[in-house]
Amino acid sequence: MQFETLVKTKGITQYPKIKGVIGEYCNVLYDELLTSGYSLLLEDVQDIVLSDVRKMAGWGHLECQLVADETAILTFDIDLSTVLLADEWVVVEPVVRSHCDLVQARRMEGSQALGVMAFGLQSSEALQNYNMAVETMKKEAFHNAPFSVDYDD
Repeated sequence: MQFETLVKTKGITQYPKIKGVIGEYCNVLYDELLTSGYSLLLEDVQDIVLSDVRKMAGWGHLECQLVADETAILTFDIDLSTVLLADEWVVVEPVVRSHCDLVQARRMEGSQALGVMAFGLQSSEALQNYNMAVETMKKEAFHNAPFSVDYDD
């Protein structure tokens, strides 16, 4: 994680930006899930995070899409080295966690045929949680700075 250096300008309030690459977020989440008994591999978590960040980018602009003059880049790649701001991660994290729960629940249900005692959510519950998290992310990701519209008479 990195902190952006602020330059104090009179009359302008600035807020620090905390940012990190997607790969860092994946590693932290994977460590947490691993110690909680999840069977997901790091590659699974990375695929889930990339998939959900790409969904979020479909409903709103990521900071990494903007260039110096605040215009959006039309095409760009989202990979493990893509930089996300902390507020972008906060929007996508509930979806990522729900998606991890869904994959884990499906694995647990599949392993029951082998005699494994399942734990955690049922896949139907996990799917419902995931769908609700995606709907919430749609609303939170679609935002714009305030603007005004002037009409010429």
